[in-house]
Amino acid sequence: MKVKELKDRLVKQAKAIKKKFSDRLNKKKREQARKRLITILTVFFVCVIVLLILITPIAAYELLYQDKIYAGVYIDGINFGGLTKQEAINKLNQYIDNLKLTGLDFYFRNQSYNVGLTMVSLQDPDLAFSILNFETEKMVDQAYQYGRSNILAANIYQQFKALLDQKAIDLKYNLNEDELKNILQQKYHKYESPALNAQINFIDDKQFEIIPEKRGFVINYDLAIEELKNELDLIDLETIQLKIKPAIPAVNKTEALRAKNLIEETLAKEKIILKYEDKEWPIEKSEFKHWLVFDKKNNQVFLVFNETWATNKLRQISEEINIEPQDAKFDFSDGKVINFEPHKLGLELDSQASLTKINIQFFQENKNEIELVVNKAEPEIKTADVNDMGIAEIIGIGESDFSGSSFNRIRNIKNATQILHGYLIKPDEEFSLVEAIGEVNAATGFFPEYVIKGDRTIKEYGGGLCQIATTTFRVAMYTGLPITERKPHSYIVSYYNPIGFDAAIYGPHPDVRFINDTGNYILFQTNIEGTKLTFTFWGKSDSRQVEVTKPAVYNWRNPPAPKYIENPNLEPGAKKIIEYSKKGADAHFYRYITRPGQEKEEEIWRSHYVAWPAIYEIGIEEETAEDSDIEVGANQESQINTENEKIENTVE
Repeated sequence: MKVKELKDRLVKQAKAIKKKFSDRLNKKKREQARKRLITILTVFFVCVIVLLILITPIAAYELLYQDKIYAGVYIDGINFGGLTKQEAINKLNQYIDNLKLTGLDFYFRNQSYNVGLTMVSLQDPDLAFSILNFETEKMVDQAYQYGRSNILAANIYQQFKALLDQKAIDLKYNLNEDELKNILQQKYHKYESPALNAQINFIDDKQFEIIPEKRGFVINYDLAIEELKNELDLIDLETIQLKIKPAIPAVNKTEALRAKNLIEETLAKEKIILKYEDKEWPIEKSEFKHWLVFDKKNNQVFLVFNETWATNKLRQISEEINIEPQDAKFDFSDGKVINFEPHKLGLELDSQASLTKINIQFFQENKNEIELVVNKAEPEIKTADVNDMGIAEIIGIGESDFSGSSFNRIRNIKNATQILHGYLIKPDEEFSLVEAIGEVNAATGFFPEYVIKGDRTIKEYGGGLCQIATTTFRVAMYTGLPITERKPHSYIVSYYNPIGFDAAIYGPHPDVRFINDTGNYILFQTNIEGTKLTFTFWGKSDSRQVEVTKPAVYNWRNPPAPKYIENPNLEPGAKKIIEYSKKGADAHFYRYITRPGQEKEEEIWRSHYVAWPAIYEIGIEEETAEDSDIEVGANQESQINTENEKIENTVE
């Protein structure tokens, strides 16, 4: 009994010791677990606090700039950080307007010359155009999108990078280099001394002499334009110094004398006969001998016809050959085709290829009768295509009013509408108004008006075409087509009401371009009733719904001080207005397009109109005169005020 009790007692003691040890072990584990949990929670809350410390300013920064350009973003050295898109557009336009009013300064041999960026016409504002246009909205949109990609980490990186190192957005612009070069050449050509090859001087029908070559120099206009593009600056644009480059004649007298026998052989020919089919155009020796000039290739001197003289002759001949191809045209009314006009093949004399052929066959192959190179032109729309175009209904209408237009302007509007009437636009084609109208000159039925270009007042064709551009823009807008190019006028033009719903055209750019994304042909129909111009697009509806709001006009600005241009052709002290002042403003409207089964698309269309000064030409006094003493005539002042009142009334 005692042994059993002792055994039980020992078992109980062992269990107690085991339990005590287990309790101590569990307590230690629990303590370790508790400490581990405390550590984890401490790390977690520290991370949360650190994250909050980091996120809070980032979130606050994002909230602060949620509809603004991020800090540190610059366009051409101008800070746009913190501005909304509209504020940025307004600010950028101010700098651009100042540049337009200031113009571009060029300098050559003590002769400074300021080139105005906008060519003006007192007779027809449609002929005004700018040689330097800036893509304001694209620049602002690029600035706004910086730091707003789809990747959060990239956004934060770009935002901090802009703060630390400034993000520079380059200027985006279109410079009409050919027009600028032409203006500079008209001003400075008198200072140039172009090189002259050795020339032939005819003493009589048989005798001739070789006049020595002449070295010279010309102004490097291309270099000046490149320097302008490299240094173009909205803040501080430097004067561009014009530089010269030597002009070396290609053929000297010694080389020309070696070709004397070629001249004699050529003079032995009595005539050239240019031919096309059954037509002939003889050119007698008395005429073509004056076209002879020297040329040089691979160190060999030979004779060719002067390109200017020969192409002038070919241009005259082309008037008897050329036939414009005509697409099949028709009118569409009440679901029926009326006034059907079949397609016609076209012909076009290739002047350059013909001249090359004449030079080869006349001088090298000793041929007197030469067949001209004439290309046949197929029309795009043939008679057989008309029935398969799916044209069924009106899909868009655009209107404008040209009351108050000059006689020539009205004639040009009517001529352009006749050209466009019946024009067919293919599915998925990008329509270009410049291409659709074609050449704008006397031969195509247009009439000129006067335009100020640099120091010259010249005749320019195309008055009234902006009425066509504006109406085309409107019909494309109401049809709901994607518009790929449209530029408003530089300043407000009273012909286009409402303000902000206009489009300018001056080929090749600005142009009015859009894409026919209807899936079917579009038939362009035009109509004039009185002074109301209506363009109608016929096609097949895809049930898209289009809503266009009325333009909002704001930011009215008064015209700056008048500008004065010296004109030595005017009597000293005389004064002549060449451009009336105009108030500046901004405008925008919205277009909403809803396609079946798709979300509504929203577009904003902005227009900026510069405040424009009155521009006067003044006669130069023989002695120094105070320009400020010349007073504006009462009649001229009245005309300026009337024009501005007319513009403001269009808003109402």
